[in-house]
Amino acid sequence: MLAGALLVGWLAMPLFVLGVDEANRIFWTVLVASLPLAWVIFGFHAWRRNCPLAAISQFARWIGRPGQRRVPNGFAQRALLVQLALMIVFLSLRLLGANGTPAILAAMLLLLSSAALLSGFLFVGKTWCNHLCPVSLVEKIYTEPIQLVESGNSQCATCTACKKHCPDIDAEQGYWKENREAPRRLAYFAWPGVVLGFYAWFWLQAGDWQSYFGGEWTRRAVTGADLAGPGLFFLPQVPWALSAPLTLVAFGGVSFSLFAWGERLALRRGTDPARVRHLALVLAGFAAITLFYVFAGQPTLRLAPDWLRQSIVFVAWFSCALIFFRRWTRSERDFVRERFAKKILGRWTEGESPDGSDLNEVYVVHAERTRQREARLQAYGETIRELIADGVLTRDKLSALDTMRAQLGISEAEHDKVLKGLEESDRALFDPEAVLSADERLQEGQYRKALEVLVQDATTRGRSVDEGRLEALRASWGIAPERHAAILRALQDPESVLQASVQEELAALERLGEVIAVARVADEDPARAEFAMHACRHAALRRIERVLAVHGSLGGRDPEASAADLVFGPSEGRARLAELAGEEEERSALRGLARVLPALLEVGPGATTARWPAVLREAAELAPPLDALADLIEGRVTPETERLESVLALRSVELLAGLEPEALETLSELAVRKRFAEGQVLCRQGETGDEVFVLLSGEVRVWLDGPNAPAIPNCGPGSCVGELAALDPAPRTANVAALEEVDTLVLSGEDFRGMLDRHPDIARGVMKELVHRLRRKT
Repeated sequence: MLAGALLVGWLAMPLFVLGVDEANRIFWTVLVASLPLAWVIFGFHAWRRNCPLAAISQFARWIGRPGQRRVPNGFAQRALLVQLALMIVFLSLRLLGANGTPAILAAMLLLLSSAALLSGFLFVGKTWCNHLCPVSLVEKIYTEPIQLVESGNSQCATCTACKKHCPDIDAEQGYWKENREAPRRLAYFAWPGVVLGFYAWFWLQAGDWQSYFGGEWTRRAVTGADLAGPGLFFLPQVPWALSAPLTLVAFGGVSFSLFAWGERLALRRGTDPARVRHLALVLAGFAAITLFYVFAGQPTLRLAPDWLRQSIVFVAWFSCALIFFRRWTRSERDFVRERFAKKILGRWTEGESPDGSDLNEVYVVHAERTRQREARLQAYGETIRELIADGVLTRDKLSALDTMRAQLGISEAEHDKVLKGLEESDRALFDPEAVLSADERLQEGQYRKALEVLVQDATTRGRSVDEGRLEALRASWGIAPERHAAILRALQDPESVLQASVQEELAALERLGEVIAVARVADEDPARAEFAMHACRHAALRRIERVLAVHGSLGGRDPEASAADLVFGPSEGRARLAELAGEEEERSALRGLARVLPALLEVGPGATTARWPAVLREAAELAPPLDALADLIEGRVTPETERLESVLALRSVELLAGLEPEALETLSELAVRKRFAEGQVLCRQGETGDEVFVLLSGEVRVWLDGPNAPAIPNCGPGSCVGELAALDPAPRTANVAALEEVDTLVLSGEDFRGMLDRHPDIARGVMKELVHRLRRKT
């Protein structure tokens, strides 16, 4: 809600500036003046989550058109200098017109918004915030490495790793990783001078401080004559247009020189270089923010009641002093220890001391202590592994844990043993080139989850993920092709979520195979046993398709034979599967399928039938029709068993025998049960009708009118009558009457035609029947 309000306010600001008197004064001396204090009090991440410019830069992602470009490495390494240069440009624009000219201020705000918007369409992720936004530099200078309050993080929902050591993921880790870099040193050391130079320009231009503290500059509209006029009271030869940038650059240069000189002086005394750099950066930030609040907001504060002015000044200075001491006393060692403590907390428990009176108790407690010590060492090792993998620790900084290690009761020998074990189990762990940064780890973790979701979504429908969709996903996350391939390989690991789902599918296939094995030798109605195998094969078909789809999505070879061939074609399917399993030995899915498939195709005798209904019930969750079949075998009469009887009858029809159980059940719900007495006519030659009759019991006579009509065989249970009239609305071509009481399922022509559209196998069966009748006539 706050982010939305700030965004609306920012977008409305140009109108506010152009339409409200004293808008410039409110903007510069109230809103802008309070912003650094908000960063200090509420924290770096709180602002990053709510910054309106950050939201504008993400508009392209919200509409599904995010940029794909990445800034060059050289640019990224010097991004702070770019941001400093842009800040000097914008401060110069302030001094040369935006301070008091509403049109220039509105144009500057629109320019910032347009730049943020354009960057979102051109570049990935938060490139605007991390590499281009001039305000971002000031945020970091005033708040790094630690804030007054914990403000979580501000990482993107879809991390594209647009910034190495991304501050949105972990601002403090990013600071400690980059605080020794030359661009940061230059930008931070120069910034206090730039701040002082901005306010000193008013004195240098007018020769007194009243020109600033009086606030007239917020109402002064600059003209072209002003820009060409004298810029400095003591050096009028310098034009106004050049005086501002020259002042900012000159003061920034002096500031950099002073801080650099102080840093060199401290280093000569033998102080730790890393500590010296940190203290120099903190001191530069504190100097900048204190200089800022000597001047910022004062033209308006001086108009406020004395108590209000004093209260605001106290809050600002107290907050700045508080964060200065927090930053000044912070060290990288503190950061590492804190991360270590958070990760290891709760990984083991301590036992209570035994009283020694019971030797058995002493033994038990000793064994428990030994187990806990081993668990403690394991937790210690895993914590170090995580810290190194996260980029928090490096081998040369493990000494930061010495004190904490001693407090945990872990000896130096045990510490060395843990490190040796880590090196043996993961040689890349201590390779700086191989260890990913926190932003890269977050990006790959999120991408891996997105990839799992994409594959699972496709495989539920029995399909491999299309290469185009994989490529689109990779591009949207900004993952390099080689990293994409590595992540795909990782998803083939038996521990991965996808492979776990494959193992579940294989376990289900084994259970279905057991049902088929029992059905082959069950001493029950053959039609029911055949239906059990039929239901299990169709359930197995979908699961095999999902296994093969996972295999294909993760880069394995897709089999030339379809999953249906693997289930229903014993010789070709098994031969093809054996070939695949040999070629792709590392594919656990295919090896598992090769183990399971014979049970689904050629199970030999020897299976027991004593638990036949129980076996069906145990597998009913895998093939739901089995539950009703078990009720039918045990003689229970339920709505499900009645529907199943219709399903079994439909399956006895040759045209319908290959349908899935679910399709047969749907067909039975569309059909109407109808009985015909002996002699009753079902169809009459020449009459119009499109009903299809499936004979469940009894026999019918089929004949043609006319003296020379050929004889037509009678039809019995399992026959289908009237299907030709359902295909063509022409009159019936034959007479059909019951020779005895006949039980039928009647299906309307419309439903029959719809079934043909949905199930090509039935359509092929009808075509075969037409060909058979045509041959019989000719």
